[in-house]
Amino acid sequence: MNSKKGQIMLITLIVLMIVAIVIIGLVVLIQRDTEQVETSRAYEQIANSAEQTINEYVRTYGQLDFALKNLPGSKCDKKTDSEKPYDDVYICEESDSDFSQQVVEREVEVRDTHDIDDLTLIKDQMYTVRLAEDSSTKGYFNSLDIRWTNDVVLEFTIYYEDLSSSNFYLVKDIFDAHGVFDQFIGDDPINNSPSNPGDPFKHVLNFQVDDPSNTTNTTKITISDYFSTLPGPITNYVPRFLIITPRSRVSGVTTLSIIPSDKSTYPYQKRDFQSVGYDSSNPESSSAIYESSVPLVPQLDSIFNYALISDGVIIF
Repeated sequence: MNSKKGQIMLITLIVLMIVAIVIIGLVVLIQRDTEQVETSRAYEQIANSAEQTINEYVRTYGQLDFALKNLPGSKCDKKTDSEKPYDDVYICEESDSDFSQQVVEREVEVRDTHDIDDLTLIKDQMYTVRLAEDSSTKGYFNSLDIRWTNDVVLEFTIYYEDLSSSNFYLVKDIFDAHGVFDQFIGDDPINNSPSNPGDPFKHVLNFQVDDPSNTTNTTKITISDYFSTLPGPITNYVPRFLIITPRSRVSGVTTLSIIPSDKSTYPYQKRDFQSVGYDSSNPESSSAIYESSVPLVPQLDSIFNYALISDGVIIF
């Protein structure tokens, strides 16, 4: 009889142990799921706040005529980037709390930069590079190293102002390493030096060799080369814009990079925004990063390239 009671007690203990393990397992699972839901909710709050902040900054401070020095001084400080000393950089701090006492901080970097890196090109779509400030009578006359991916034909257009007559003009040329457009430009864009008697200097722009190992996807343009051929001193002229337009279609994505030889006289080309959101009350929380960029020069549709030009003179 005692043996049966002992067996019953043992079975009861085993059953209770199994039930306890199941209950503990359920509690652990529920707790883990609750923590995951809370973590997801907290991250969603951080991400939404960071996204809303960068959208507000782009909308408010992404205007072409807005100078970064006018950012609110109560929350924005000017910084120096040792790796890019010519960039104009400000760091702004934003903070708020929600009903759960989660403190969401956002660090927003606003940067005016000269760099054009990995710009995606689309056939017949113009990209405008600024060569002078809007009200300046001094333009950028130094060289630009231009690199791109894929084997495409690029059209280069320089819009410039003649200060002596207050007129605006343009000059166009085409770079094609394979000579498909020779009927328009007349010679090899790689070997167009005036000192080479075997290859007459027929280009309007002087396409120089930037990388001897890659003459298909790189070139160098020195802006002053063209203006030195015009009558009068070079100071009579202000190069305003360089327009780059791909004229051939290739498979895959074509990207473009432009590197100026002198950033001290080269205008800013775009304004970069980066918003980093994080929960300052929880060091273990994940941060959310959003980035955006706006060009600092209007990007016109290609149709305006024909509507504004008549016999080489820009008509307003």
